[in-house]
Amino acid sequence: MEDREEPASAGSANGSPASAAVKLELCRLFYLKHAPGLMMYLATQGASAADAEDVLSHTMSEVWVHWDRLTNPRAWAYQVARRALILRRKHIARESPTDFDPEAIISGALDISPSSHDLLCAMAQLPDRQLEVLGWRIAGFSPSEIAEELHLTPSNARANLTKARRSLEDQLKGGNDQP
Repeated sequence: MEDREEPASAGSANGSPASAAVKLELCRLFYLKHAPGLMMYLATQGASAADAEDVLSHTMSEVWVHWDRLTNPRAWAYQVARRALILRRKHIARESPTDFDPEAIISGALDISPSSHDLLCAMAQLPDRQLEVLGWRIAGFSPSEIAEELHLTPSNARANLTKARRSLEDQLKGGNDQP
């Protein structure tokens, strides 16, 4: 698991302007380090650029509010983003990755090539659990961390990753054989 970038006491608020300034700086650094990865994770989960930006904004607001109690802020932020996207999907129809506008994500910080676009389209065909586990893996979480955060056994997380990879390979190879 990822350890926090700062001592646990650094984020604790005692009401002083100095502690508020420390918290602000720590949250700012957390945003700069993890926002691109969260945006990519949301894109792999089929979020449009606008939805991903909204979910990221909500997630970072929650990180700010709960910062003092977080022991693994990165994993916690991914959980918040995951839940926010699920709730958003209940209220808004899911967009197809063919409508995905990669240039809109973080001022073009993520370079999605046409082959990556094909990959996102193929990923949209995966079952929800495989897509979720693959998204966490792409974000850099180990199978053990994924299992812990998603309340799976490590072998179940690895099995979902294997199935997802095989399915993507089959889909992408099948797409390349067509005239």
